[in-house]
Amino acid sequence: LLEGAKDTLQEELPLIAGLGDQIQLDIQVLKATSLPPPEYLCVQDPYCIVSVVNRNPAELTDRSWKTYLKFAKDNEQWRQQTETLEDTDNPAWSARFQPKVQPTSTAHIHFMLFDEDAISADKFIGQVAVSLQEVVDGQWRELKPVPLLPRDETSQVAVDA
Repeated sequence: LLEGAKDTLQEELPLIAGLGDQIQLDIQVLKATSLPPPEYLCVQDPYCIVSVVNRNPAELTDRSWKTYLKFAKDNEQWRQQTETLEDTDNPAWSARFQPKVQPTSTAHIHFMLFDEDAISADKFIGQVAVSLQEVVDGQWRELKPVPLLPRDETSQVAVDA
């Protein structure tokens, strides 16, 4: 049922001009630097969830976790997770993923960082979304630092203006 809903939604979205129905991406999650300090005096065990979604998650007006889960269910084409690295504020994953996705004109590659917690729920650290159109246009051939954004006003991430 979920797959059928996704297929219907994807058919309604315009594809990026000049591309076929599916493309293979080469996504590399290399590292994060200077993550915000964890709550309390604990160590951080970060991991990154990478997904390709049909809309920009930053456009959500209600950024609660419940709303994001519904957004992911309705918009996610693909999802994968890096390994968890223990006790670091500067994780270096060097993870590589090669998903096949439908290149819709509104699609984004979404990166969400979490701190794994063995006792309670994992803590959200920050997120960033990159337009698939920018990737296809070659704007991401070179490595670029990208600031993490908060999910909502309770996030640990501070955004510099």
